This record gives sequence, C-alpha cells and structure tokens, in this order.
Amino acid sequence: MIKLTKKFLFNVFLLKVNSLKFIKNVKTCFLFLISWLAAIGLSLVAISFPLGITATCLLNTLCRIKRYVEYIEARKQMLESQVTETHPDKVVYK
Repeated sequence: MIKLTKKFLFNVFLLKVNSLKFIKNVKTCFLFLISWLAAIGLSLVAISFPLGITATCLLNTLCRIKRYVEYIEARKQMLESQVTETHPDKVVYK
C-alpha cells in the first residue's frame, strides 16, 4: 500500500503541474499551427484570386480574337463568292 507522505504528494503535485504545462504548451503550439495555416491559406487566396481573374481575362481575350478571325475568314469567303458570281473572269485562282 502506498503511504501518502509529503514527498509522494509533492511528486504527484509536480507531475500534475508539469502535465498542465505540457498541455498548455501543446495548446499554444496547436494555436500557433492553426494561425500559421490560416495565414498560409489567406496568402494563397490573396495570390490565387488575382491570378484567376487574369486567367479569365486572357481566356476571354483569346476567345474574342478567335471569333474575330472566324468572322474575318467568313466575310472574306462571302466576298470571294460574290466576286465569282458577278465577275467570274476576274477571279484569281491560288
């Protein structure tokens, strides 16, 4: 049977205090880790948001250029077909 001496009780008290310090340190480390992850997440959002907008604008510009080129080619074909209908002798064959 364990005797409840002052030394034993003091050791139990120290063990309890040390475990509370450890828990406090773990809690502090956990809070630091969470705040660090939040800061990294906010940084990534702050970087990716302008990149996403830029990419969207570039895609929009490329699509507009593609549509414009298609329009110019269709217009050119339409004009060529009108020339062949009205002046078949002046058509330049490639």
